[in-house]
Amino acid sequence: MTVEVANVDFGDQLEAEKLPFAFIEYDKDDDVIVGVGGRDSRYPTVLQHIINKPQNVFVDTAAPNAASVVEVLDADGTQTIVSLHAAPALPS
Repeated sequence: MTVEVANVDFGDQLEAEKLPFAFIEYDKDDDVIVGVGGRDSRYPTVLQHIINKPQNVFVDTAAPNAASVVEVLDADGTQTIVSLHAAPALPS
């Protein structure tokens, strides 16, 4: 999973690149979307990305071998793009 954040005040920022993907969920009680990745031998720690007050969620399932994308726009106009990459093929 790759997480990119675009905000008028701070510009475009890459928060994480090609972390193992765990899950994305919506918590209706706190009105947040949480994306979680990491936790393997390369990334022993966990990244938790929280999006407060999501307004729009767009999911694009791509063609085979291309990244799927989850795009979220929050209440202050910040755009978060989470790209889900296909797992690399195992050697034969």
